[in-house]
Amino acid sequence: MSIFLRRSLKLVGAALLMTGVVLLGVLRFAVEVCTALAASSGKRGSSPWNSSSSSSDSGDC
Repeated sequence: MSIFLRRSLKLVGAALLMTGVVLLGVLRFAVEVCTALAASSGKRGSSPWNSSSSSSDSGDC
């Protein structure tokens, strides 16, 4: 019984670690996108972000 418990705890720990890594990656990506959109909204004319993305994307941040 203890072997099964140890194995399940190891699986739960690995799943939590992978979930944390994925969430951290998503959070970093969202922060980078938000900072890029905020930087591009300051200089509206010559930014390549304005041509590729719609204006509704900047409201999410």
